Amino acid sequence: MARLYALFVALLFGGTTALSFVAVPMLFAYLGDPSLAGGIAAKFFAIQNLFAIALALSVLAVMRRKLTATTRKAWIALALVAIASYGLVAPLIVSARATGGNLALWHAVGSALMLTQWALSAYLTWGLARSSSEQTLSN
Repeated sequence: MARLYALFVALLFGGTTALSFVAVPMLFAYLGDPSLAGGIAAKFFAIQNLFAIALALSVLAVMRRKLTATTRKAWIALALVAIASYGLVAPLIVSARATGGNLALWHAVGSALMLTQWALSAYLTWGLARSSSEQTLSN
């Protein structure tokens, strides 16, 4: 179970990091068309949000009792942030783009939510690394 948990945390942190700081910026840098890059980025973020939701709910359902209270709260927060991003903010970004609404505002909120997801995944990774190093050093 510990290895599966480590895999989940690694996938979450790696996916969020690669998407947010490598893939999406490269889309905007190399496609040349911001609307095309934005549309593809939106699809990437939708997949990432759904993945984060599924992962968080899986961890909470299967491993809830083995997690510390703080770690459990981090997973719950991660799920809520991903749900808000996917279910609330992403549709508002699409609507703002189509109607001339406040795209900058909703894009900033979406970016803040993604950064929050990344920070939570970094926190979970840090906790995993800390417990792993303590276990390794105590042996």
